[in-house]
Amino acid sequence: MAISTPTQSAGTPQTRPQPVQPDVVTDSLADSAHIIFPVAILLLLFCVIWTVFRRRSARHRAMHPPDPRLLAACLGDRKLAKRLVRYELKRNPRQSESAAAAAAIARLQRDSH
Repeated sequence: MAISTPTQSAGTPQTRPQPVQPDVVTDSLADSAHIIFPVAILLLLFCVIWTVFRRRSARHRAMHPPDPRLLAACLGDRKLAKRLVRYELKRNPRQSESAAAAAAIARLQRDSH
């Protein structure tokens, strides 16, 4: 049994296939995608957790009994006092509840005059 080999015509030289050169741009994008995707996911997760806890802490602060001075300024209306404190906390979330109550009292006094 004879093994047949590809025959070459007499006048043409045999050419070897050139090795495929890696595409540097595609490889660098693929490498950076392996890093960027997990970082983006972690950043998104951090933002979601931070937002949830920030809202929860603002709600928690607003659940405390209102400041007695604010309650007196609101003529005993607890819902109004809590709503005013929540409003002030929403305007400036970094302030304490007592500072928000003081700002609400000042706002009430400004609005009544």
